[in-house]
Amino acid sequence: MNSITGTVKSRVIGRGKYWAVTTLAIIALLLSIVSVVLVQVNNNDLRKIQINQQYINQSVKLGQINSQLIQELANVSARTNDEQIRELLLSHGITFRAK
Repeated sequence: MNSITGTVKSRVIGRGKYWAVTTLAIIALLLSIVSVVLVQVNNNDLRKIQINQQYINQSVKLGQINSQLIQELANVSARTNDEQIRELLLSHGITFRAK
């Protein structure tokens, strides 16, 4: 019965074709695994990029708030001739002229 089964198998698919198909299946499996790993790496990179973008957006907002605060401090100092505020701003390199 073994020789009959072997003969039937060899007639249905040749030994070379069997190994070729098996090799292709293994390659496809390995490529699928590599694809899953690359997707995970890509998702991690995207998360890092989103965190960095959020930091940049917050920095821009804080920069705008800082500019407004500095402007108001300069206005108050000019209006009231407050030397302490003027010195504070000057110590950070900010100069202004009263209008």
